[in-house]
Amino acid sequence: MKNKILLVASREFSVNVKKRSFIVTTIVMPVLMLVVMLLPVMLMIFEDTDRKTVAVVDVTGEYVSAFESNDSYLYVPTEKMTNAMRSDSTDTDAVVYISENLVENPSAVTVFSRNEVPLTLLAEVEEVLSDKVREQKMKQYDIPKLEAVMADLQQDVEVGAVRWTDEGEQQSIPQVLTIVGGIGMFLIYIFVMGYGAMVMQSVSEEKTNRIVELIVSSVKPVQLLLGKIIGIGCVGLLQMAIWAVLLLVVMLVVGMVTGIALIGQPPVDAPSMAAAGGIDPDILSAVTSVATVPFLKIFIVFVLCFLGGYLFYASFLAAIGAAVNEPQDSQQLMMPVIIVLMLAFYMGYYAMLNPDSTAVAWSSYIPITSPIVLMVRVPLGMPLYEVIIALGVLFLSAFVMLKLSSKIYRTGILMYGKKPSFKEIFKWLHY
Repeated sequence: MKNKILLVASREFSVNVKKRSFIVTTIVMPVLMLVVMLLPVMLMIFEDTDRKTVAVVDVTGEYVSAFESNDSYLYVPTEKMTNAMRSDSTDTDAVVYISENLVENPSAVTVFSRNEVPLTLLAEVEEVLSDKVREQKMKQYDIPKLEAVMADLQQDVEVGAVRWTDEGEQQSIPQVLTIVGGIGMFLIYIFVMGYGAMVMQSVSEEKTNRIVELIVSSVKPVQLLLGKIIGIGCVGLLQMAIWAVLLLVVMLVVGMVTGIALIGQPPVDAPSMAAAGGIDPDILSAVTSVATVPFLKIFIVFVLCFLGGYLFYASFLAAIGAAVNEPQDSQQLMMPVIIVLMLAFYMGYYAMLNPDSTAVAWSSYIPITSPIVLMVRVPLGMPLYEVIIALGVLFLSAFVMLKLSSKIYRTGILMYGKKPSFKEIFKWLHY
């Protein structure tokens, strides 16, 4: 029996691995995701260092002194705008033209350029002039120390998140853990729905083409079902392994570029390292926060959640594929499953906002939602015993679903003609 199950599993594995869709989703999708995630950081690292010359023409003479040159822009006070600034050979990249008092006419400022005006320049000009106009308005009120009072009132409050460990020690909660949990939740949703649908499609196609009649002459229906689920599940595990290797390579490359080990202990003094290494503090803070993520623990839980959730949903979807006569009917019955998974996805999103709520805690033990909710709670420090209990309930439920689905599968796979009613399907469970 085991040899026949493995034979079916190997056949399903080889067929699906050779598909173009598998190659695209395995190689191209991770690359695109990494490009989207790393593009902002790379743009900050390799930002254009050429300082642009900006002429400031201030008819009023009240605002030109507020512009201070920096690494990006060299502000040059200019008496008037000339035709030479419009030519191709000009050294002036942009002109800030202030025509009236901005207190009386806030829109009396324009930035001219032969090319597209950079948004960073517009934002910087607006910030400089807004501060200057605010200062002028404060002086008009003639209230002592008004500027200091306003600065004091506008001071923001920075709230840190710290939790107590079981040993009573304080531990900060990096925001990156919530982001990692959200990514894991999304991937589990895609994997479970995608590979579960592949099982249903395979069963439905073989029944429609009547190939299953030839297969069951040498393989029992239950063996065929188990072989399909195991084979397609191994395809998912292979895809996860490839993605994990790609992630490891990316982490090593980022570590080599920044000089920070993402696998291991994060640096203790990030600001001093930023100053010593010439790295932007914001980039260094993001990288060091990634180093606090327990990737190995999350990956192990991810694989277990996928296996449990995949077995649970794939068994049910295989029963749907065996019970219907046409692929269109199976697609219609797929909608309730998608809705259930969407509810689980929304519960996972709610878990990101309220990880310690009672509803989230209970949803961690309900098999239809636990694979997704666990991926949110585990990075945030879900107790180990709760993880074990939740995974135990998930795999037990998957085993029960597999037993029930196998009874529907062995009867429905050879049933043709009229559509079976729910009453008939319920009778199949007792055959």
